[in-house]
Amino acid sequence: MELEKRQTASGLHLDVHLLPNASGLAVMFGGGTGSDTYESRRTTTHPALAGLMWDDLSSFVFVACPPDVAVARLEYDAAAGEAWIERVEDEVFSLASGPIRLLAHSGGAALALNGLHLNERVRGIEVFGGDQIPMDVGRPEVVVVLHYNRSDRVFDRNQRRVQAMLTSGTGMLADRPPGGHSMQDYVANGLGRLRGPLP
Repeated sequence: MELEKRQTASGLHLDVHLLPNASGLAVMFGGGTGSDTYESRRTTTHPALAGLMWDDLSSFVFVACPPDVAVARLEYDAAAGEAWIERVEDEVFSLASGPIRLLAHSGGAALALNGLHLNERVRGIEVFGGDQIPMDVGRPEVVVVLHYNRSDRVFDRNQRRVQAMLTSGTGMLADRPPGGHSMQDYVANGLGRLRGPLP
């Protein structure tokens, strides 16, 4: 999959694969990085993205986690949460029409699950090694599929939040294959190998 680098008006660094006749849009949020790493994403793609096996039925956008967003505070700061939602809907969701599949790795779960997942266009949500998951994800239209590799220690500190989603019926825990927390491990275990159009 060939990716084009873009930077939005607000400074989001994107890796974009847009198709003229796509059936929908997949938006993936990366986890937190230092400011130096984030700045390097202006010109370089995330190294794990090279391993994605994309189906070319939907367009794809990877959003690097911006350092100006306090990921851990999104669920407690309503104003910051609303600003983030508006920013992504205006600058990312607008890149393509049709239904949206949300993907998130690590702290990208907080970027996806603090309101964006409730957008009416969202028809699928998958989280890989999710960190900073909100205690209350509301009532999304679709169940959030939670993936945690067997040796991903992030699972331990998010267990209470994962259990809250399982209990409320808003989440389901997928099988836990071997591997750690890195995006490369999740790509090796199937992240991005999504087939067929969105419903």
